[in-house]
Amino acid sequence: RELYILSKSLNKNKVKIPKNIKPIILKMDIKHDVVVFSDQKPIAFCFGFFSTKIYLSTTLIEIVTPGELHTILLHERHHLRKIGRAHV
Repeated sequence: RELYILSKSLNKNKVKIPKNIKPIILKMDIKHDVVVFSDQKPIAFCFGFFSTKIYLSTTLIEIVTPGELHTILLHERHHLRKIGRAHV
């Protein structure tokens, strides 16, 4: 039940992917795998039941450098491709 509530909350707070991170996402070939959501905490994680995605908070995107974001996305992409399950 808690995962269901988390899923609904993430979808409710979903926002458009900012233009400044689109080039990084496209270069990494994860355009369809990234979801950005509004949150005051800087957080990144993989989550999903049937279609696992990489979730990034707006605050995380605002406070990290492009290089740091690339490193975070590499880490999360590893979970996405190798593990394929949520580790929250």
